[in-house]
Order: sequence, then C-alpha cells, then structure tokens
Amino acid sequence: MLVAKVVNNQVIEVADYRAMFPNTSFSAQGVHPSFFEENNIKEVNVFKPYDHATEFLEPCEAYIEDGKVYTVKVSTKPAIDLSTEEIVIFPEADTIFSGNNADSI
Repeated sequence: MLVAKVVNNQVIEVADYRAMFPNTSFSAQGVHPSFFEENNIKEVNVFKPYDHATEFLEPCEAYIEDGKVYTVKVSTKPAIDLSTEEIVIFPEADTIFSGNNADSI
C-alpha cells in the first residue's frame, strides 16, 4: 500500500508503507488506523471517479484534496476534429477510407 508522509498539510514523501517504515512490524491486516495518525501518514489514492466518455485519469505529483492524498488527476479528453478529414466506413467492404488512403481491416 502506498502512503504519504504529510507535514503542515503538504505531502513530503510517497512510498510503500514497508519501505517508509522498514524497522516496523505490521500485522497481517496491514497498517493500524492509529499508526496513520501517530506518524502523520495518509493512504494514497490512485483512483478518482470520472466520466469515462469525456475524461481520463492522468498521473501527477501527490496532492491533498478533501483530506485525502491523490497521485492522479481527472483531465478532459481532447476533442476530435473530424472537419479536417472525412472518414467513411463501408462495413460490407471491410475497408476504411480516410482522405486519400485506404486501409484494409
């Protein structure tokens, strides 16, 4: 599990909890909730909800939002401009025509 060391509401370090605390033994259940508070660490989130049709997740530097640490941000997918090139698909021909080029499927 990735954790972040947080001091004065700033992310100082991100690492696997075993690497960050190599001399500490953890139970099979992992890190106890009190350990997080005592050592100023927070679990790192590598997912955020997003609209799959119009957005995507992009890796980024660790940041704090709503009391949680994230290493991804939600970005908007670039718009595809089809006005510069006409694309025609003929399913029965198994060929895609794009401009002056034709590619077999």
